[in-house]
Amino acid sequence: MSWSDEALKLKREQAKPPKGCQTRAEIAAELGVGEDRAGTIIADLVKRGRAERIPGRMLTPSGQLVPTLYYRLVSVKK
Repeated sequence: MSWSDEALKLKREQAKPPKGCQTRAEIAAELGVGEDRAGTIIADLVKRGRAERIPGRMLTPSGQLVPTLYYRLVSVKK
């Protein structure tokens, strides 16, 4: 165990996405479209109340925590 190992573990814990959330890149891959198109679809779903934006943090390949938005679908009752 070392300080750097523990610091990295802490960053990984802080970078976990909220439950049920995905990044725009993950949603784009699922839809089979580019990130710009996915962003348009997500914005429309948020506007209609069928999805929500959740602020979070993501761990970059260089080991930095950066603010990012995660998205989650909202169940709509009829």
